[in-house]
Amino acid sequence: MNSRPLVCVICWAIALVTACDLIDLHRLDVETDPSTPNAVVDRDASILVTFSRPVSRESAERSVTLESPRGDVELDFEWSGDELRATPVEAPDQGMRHELRVRGKLVDHRDLSHEIDLYLPFYFGNDSPVPHLLNRTPERGTDAGVHDALELAFSVSMDRGRTEGAFSVSPDTEVDFSWNGDATRLTIEPSDQWKPLTYHRWSIATGARSADGVAPGSTISGSFITQVDADPPRLLAYRTAARENGDIVETTDLAPDGVVLLEFSKPVRFGSVREAVTTTPAVAEAVEQLSETDFLLRFDERLEIDREYEIVISEELRDLSGNRLLRERRLVLEPVAPRQTIEALESVWSAAGGTNAKTLDTEQGPGETAVVGVGSPDGTNILQFDFAHPYESATTRSALLEAVEVQALLPERAVNPDIERISWMSGGLRVRISYAGLRPSDSADEPTIYRIRIAAGEASAADTSLGLEEPVELFIETEVQE
Repeated sequence: MNSRPLVCVICWAIALVTACDLIDLHRLDVETDPSTPNAVVDRDASILVTFSRPVSRESAERSVTLESPRGDVELDFEWSGDELRATPVEAPDQGMRHELRVRGKLVDHRDLSHEIDLYLPFYFGNDSPVPHLLNRTPERGTDAGVHDALELAFSVSMDRGRTEGAFSVSPDTEVDFSWNGDATRLTIEPSDQWKPLTYHRWSIATGARSADGVAPGSTISGSFITQVDADPPRLLAYRTAARENGDIVETTDLAPDGVVLLEFSKPVRFGSVREAVTTTPAVAEAVEQLSETDFLLRFDERLEIDREYEIVISEELRDLSGNRLLRERRLVLEPVAPRQTIEALESVWSAAGGTNAKTLDTEQGPGETAVVGVGSPDGTNILQFDFAHPYESATTRSALLEAVEVQALLPERAVNPDIERISWMSGGLRVRISYAGLRPSDSADEPTIYRIRIAAGEASAADTSLGLEEPVELFIETEVQE
């Protein structure tokens, strides 16, 4: 009578065993180090997971995970008996909450399964101070202009890339970042402008890092309220300038090939500047943007000397908020002739070994001479002039040649050389004057000396004024020939 229930229990046990994995009713204990919630461990510490009996290492490694605020942390595993050591592959986030989990089905050495679900939050300690905000501009909840910058001062140097990547603002606005030298002050400016009459909230998430890799203890945040931008743009200044070797150099007067610099009180729209600026009498012109507030007006044709040009900036000029220029501005400029200077002067002559050249000083001291050679047998020597401004017309070139004189001084029997050939180069910036009939010196005691003189004044009253401000005079002494 009592045997029938026993058979049923045995069958039930057999069915349970054959229908699923073997379940061990003996508990599998799992211990961890750290062992208490919210513990703080060393930055380079490993996590220890110890099992009370041998387990399948593959199933155990699958069950152990570590998560940081940035996501899953990659672990490197190492076994010592029944103890599993889990070490982060990369340096962990200091001062940040990490979550250790041992969860899943573990198989022991008898192929029995054990369901484990262990959760432990803890922190990796800091070797360096936790970064925090010292001050911010604008202060939380205060008013700001649509072009104002957000400035943040940190307690320690920051990792620029990770801090910028952790920044966000609502409503979403494209921004530009800039830092001071030691990366403790961050300036955030809107690429265009903040939305007017709007509450803006910004934050720097815990993904930010100091230069030492330490995360802030919590999200850094703030807010400001933008006002209506009702201030009209103003023309602060205008200056004449010239291009020299790719650079823009300010000048006292406007040259025929000069440019005009325009500076406004606030960022203005480039397109509106192009539409608002005109010149009378009409000349081909163009506007270049140098910065948000600075622009360059260039003329694509040469301006006439001593003629008045009126530059008009109309009220169509607008700032980034659409505010117009308060009133039309008129600038009257009169181009003047550039001051001509000799940039370089060389003496060039032929010799048996080839061509020789010597740079001549246009500011010789009293009694000084420059020793040069002369070509044989016709006594040739080339004077090569390089000027700051070009002689472009035939009239100005002819006038310059008349201003250049080479005169024989010693000995008495020496005669003035003749001009043999003239070559203009570099669009009138360089001229080579070849002289023939120069006499070599007889000896060191009897030198042959010539005076080179370039007269000052206007090169041509009928054209543009390209005369030297002061006359140039220097002396050359010819070499003794063997």
